[in-house]
Amino acid sequence: MDIRPILAGYDLMQIGKRAGGSWTNTSPWKLLLHTIEGTWESAISAYQRVGNPHATVSLDRDIYTQHVRLDRSAYAIRGGKLNRDNVIQVELEGYAADVPTWSTMKLHKLVFNVVQPILLAVPGIAWRWADFSVMQYGDRAPQRFSEAQWDSFGGILGHAHAPSPNTHWDPGMLNARLTADMLEVDE
Repeated sequence: MDIRPILAGYDLMQIGKRAGGSWTNTSPWKLLLHTIEGTWESAISAYQRVGNPHATVSLDRDIYTQHVRLDRSAYAIRGGKLNRDNVIQVELEGYAADVPTWSTMKLHKLVFNVVQPILLAVPGIAWRWADFSVMQYGDRAPQRFSEAQWDSFGGILGHAHAPSPNTHWDPGMLNARLTADMLEVDE
């Protein structure tokens, strides 16, 4: 598969010493969405201490930054192996609790300025959305994937779907049906 490692229209901003790792190349490709639980600036500051995602985005302020090439793994979920399981990771400015109230315009930006460019750059990611209708905190939350589900899923999902030891529920209850309809594609 031919991955385009740099996203067009994104500012490049490598942070810290970790420029990404190798892929396991054993599972289908995924696009994993996070919410920062704060501001773009707070995320950039935190990356100095912890690993960073492929990209950090502020949809409200039209800030699009890429930190890791798409042909390398990033470090934004717990479990080193999970980060290397063909998963492109994007942090979105804001809070998971606010996602259900996002405007149609903000969802439009998510689809056309984040999801679509990544799906074009990494052709192995399917235009298929995980279920975002239930989002709860905890490593046993009902939306959380088992290792087998994680290994077999290909498409767009959230940090809330990552298997244990992950506990986060971001990016919250995203209206995946509306976002899927924006490109008039059936899930």
